[in-house]
Amino acid sequence: MLPSNRCYVPRAKVVMSEAPPPKAGPPEESLDDQILRLDKRWEREQEQYLISGARATVFTSLITLVVGSGAGLAMIILSCMGKFPYGAMIGPVALFGGIMFGTLGIQKAKQYTAAEKVYEQRRDELERQQQLDSDSPDKVGSNA
Repeated sequence: MLPSNRCYVPRAKVVMSEAPPPKAGPPEESLDDQILRLDKRWEREQEQYLISGARATVFTSLITLVVGSGAGLAMIILSCMGKFPYGAMIGPVALFGGIMFGTLGIQKAKQYTAAEKVYEQRRDELERQQQLDSDSPDKVGSNA
């Protein structure tokens, strides 16, 4: 008799049989198709590096950082001098926003640059392979 805290699970019998023949896969993709697929994937991937519908660059992100932070600091200073009474409320928000969005833009720009470099290396590799295949004697003899 089995203890009440254990479950009895009967084991199935394993019957060894011959493995089924491998299925015929799709034909090997041509280099032109690989390049086309790589280009389409890059077009889709670029969207994740967009900020407000534009590609992030380090230059535009630095401008955002400097202008936003500068405006925030100016509002805080003018508020302390009594020239801009609402600067004490608006200034820190502008300062924080400038720093935050500028830093985010710089990070996105660096990520875009790294991803673009990987894409260009892969594309160059495929084009070089395509050039070697077109120059090979097997292909030249069969086209004649």
